[in-house]
Parts: sequence; structure tokens; C-alpha cells
Amino acid sequence: MNENREDSRVTAVIVCRRGGRDLYKAVRALLTGTLVPHVLLVDRASGDRSCRKIQKRYPQVRRFPMTVNTGYCNSANSGFHLARTEF
Repeated sequence: MNENREDSRVTAVIVCRRGGRDLYKAVRALLTGTLVPHVLLVDRASGDRSCRKIQKRYPQVRRFPMTVNTGYCNSANSGFHLARTEF
């Protein structure tokens, strides 16, 4: 029996800009695994609403919207600073 358990020690940070179908696949894979991490989605001012759609479908996903796309590295660092878990 494959029972999912939340791992409260781990946060998966996903940096997204116009993620579309790939974003949906990544989030679904994280949330249906054996150990489910907290998921933090950093939206790099996508404009395509893909990140909003993910948050609507998966309310347990925390979304951090950026108003300006400042690049991948800055977005990833912002996500790591927002994570509230050990790993």
C-alpha cells in the first residue's frame, strides 16, 4: 500500500516562469510521492497564470508572487529564505 506522508522537515522550492504543463507535472509528482514535502512556488512574474492555477488546484502549495522578474538566482534565493523547514 503506497500511503503518502507529509514530511514536515522538507520544503521543495520551485521557481517558475510560464511553467504550463511541466509545472503541473512537477507539483503533482511532489505531492503524490511517498514522502510529501512542503511545496513553495516562486512565481517570477509569469503573466500566464500557471502558478495561480496550480495554487487553486493544490491549496497546500504556498505561492510567492514576484512583481518583477529579477532572474532565476534571485528567485531561488527568495524561495530558500521563505522556507520554514529544516531541509
